[in-house]
Amino acid sequence: MVYIITGEINSGKTTRLLSIYNEKQEGDGFVTLKVYSHGKYIGQKIRRLSTGEETYLSMVRDIPKDWDEKCRYDDYSFSQSGINLAQKTADDIIKRGINPAFVDEIGPLDLQGKGFYDVFSLLLSECRDIYFTVRITSLNDVIEKFSIKDCVIRGITGQRSCD
Repeated sequence: MVYIITGEINSGKTTRLLSIYNEKQEGDGFVTLKVYSHGKYIGQKIRRLSTGEETYLSMVRDIPKDWDEKCRYDDYSFSQSGINLAQKTADDIIKRGINPAFVDEIGPLDLQGKGFYDVFSLLLSECRDIYFTVRITSLNDVIEKFSIKDCVIRGITGQRSCD
């Protein structure tokens, strides 16, 4: 079954995903966490849930010279090392038959076939249960792009099915 956690920007989607992971005490996946420097938002880190391993996923505007850019979206630069951590996590989930999988977050970059597109597609095809977050503004496009048929949509304020 596919469980979608949706809401507006900064509405608590990642917190909800972490809460479900902690309640279940099983599965694996990753979350993306905002990073601030001197009170200013500078990007995101990706953290594997089971191990706590993390690395930078994205930076906004002031990109370091030694940055390992994989792709760009608007003001964001996404790192190869961040995408690699997501791929490594997905590979381990599939190889070990771990259930459920957790993915934070699918959005416009992935809809372009970049970012977590390959990782998410693989997990959707191989995992029995998957929980993922998506902004409400991208929800319908993500459902269509990834041909998600059987799912439960958990908004920050309620729940419904895909149909």
